[in-house]
Amino acid sequence: RPHTDDDAPPAKRPRIEVTPLDPSTSDSGLPSTVVVSENGSKEQFTLKAAAIFRQEYKVRTGIDLRPWHSGPGSGRWVYISSCGTRYLWSQNVGTWLQWKFAVAGEGRSRYSSYFPFGVRRWKSMIGECSPADFFVTPKGGKQGTPSNACGTAGTGFTFLEPHKEDPVELPMLGVEEAERFYEDGYIVLRADSLGSHARASRALREMNLVLAELAIAGLETGRISPEFGLVEDLPREGLNSVRVQSRKEFTALLSPLRTIIQQLLGGCPEEPETIQLAYAPPTGSMGEGFEGRSDCRAGDEYHIDGRGRIPNGFALLVGVALSSPPPGSCAWGALTVFPGSHRNASLHREYPKKKAESGQHMDLGTPRHVTLERGDAVLAHSLLAHRRSENWSDAWRYQIYWRLKPERARSDHGWESGMPGDPWAVLPGVLAARRGRVNLLP
Repeated sequence: RPHTDDDAPPAKRPRIEVTPLDPSTSDSGLPSTVVVSENGSKEQFTLKAAAIFRQEYKVRTGIDLRPWHSGPGSGRWVYISSCGTRYLWSQNVGTWLQWKFAVAGEGRSRYSSYFPFGVRRWKSMIGECSPADFFVTPKGGKQGTPSNACGTAGTGFTFLEPHKEDPVELPMLGVEEAERFYEDGYIVLRADSLGSHARASRALREMNLVLAELAIAGLETGRISPEFGLVEDLPREGLNSVRVQSRKEFTALLSPLRTIIQQLLGGCPEEPETIQLAYAPPTGSMGEGFEGRSDCRAGDEYHIDGRGRIPNGFALLVGVALSSPPPGSCAWGALTVFPGSHRNASLHREYPKKKAESGQHMDLGTPRHVTLERGDAVLAHSLLAHRRSENWSDAWRYQIYWRLKPERARSDHGWESGMPGDPWAVLPGVLAARRGRVNLLP
């Protein structure tokens, strides 16, 4: 069933504990039995192969097991209760193993946690995703220090929280998506698969409030309220790149992308210091005709992020459209990319020098408009050449961008050392997924 606000968690914070009961292990390397404690009620769960459990459930009930992720990365093992309706199931997510606690027939799992090198604190997946007390006590060992699964470095996603509007099954990087990303340098995920329609509308309101504040500052006050988080110590690039501090209305758009982002990066993303609000007002002057006009610029007009630096300090560009193309428009300010340019070694050698000299760039041929409806997302390689198309329409285009790098970049100053010779040095998940692997645990 679809998730609704009626699924909100009880006022009392749930307590769920998992304690190994039997030190013996199966061929999986996992304890054969665990004890799950939820709100003080304890129950023994037994390890079983996931494929067998799902098949037995379907034979018994006549329906497929839900909640479950049936795509790439689904774990091979589950822990099931004696009644067979409560279970712990796993999913490979990047270099992490995510476990979820579920009750068969419910719309989504109740709790989740990440196990990179041990057990971390569980969080409720319903309502506001509040932490649930969760501990693992290996036999003869010490109780681990609980840590927030979406908190500090090394414990899971540092800033990408689950959201109540997320789909039950988050998009993942399969072989087909990885192949498109490898060849073109980007992929598009549609709003319907992300559950992002309402979130995009809320973010659009925030972008318009920032735009109004900029107009008021220019016309009246001359100053911008700190409330809007405008970052003013960066080079000014006009309305195409207004840098602001993040806020929940913007970050919520990344929530349904958190799995595929981590797969691409091969680990958790570091929270960026700023995000980009990209406004594209209509091109041309007042009274100028615009109907049916296209962007006819040559294939040497583009840029690679980083102001001429390659490598450019990040690995993955993530954009979410907050507006849809006006009907019948041929050029509406869309993100326009040059597919395959992220693998163009000659371009990467020449670009910094040409940029510094303001010289003519290499002609990359005919670009491609990325058509995004409101709530759609685009994920692109950091070295992909691109530009904003001219906007020969009657409406503004609104888009928001994040530039992400792996969390390991905090301590590993050489994290980009393989670039640009190896474009996948910073996005190892692409090659892994092309080979049909989903970044299994190290």
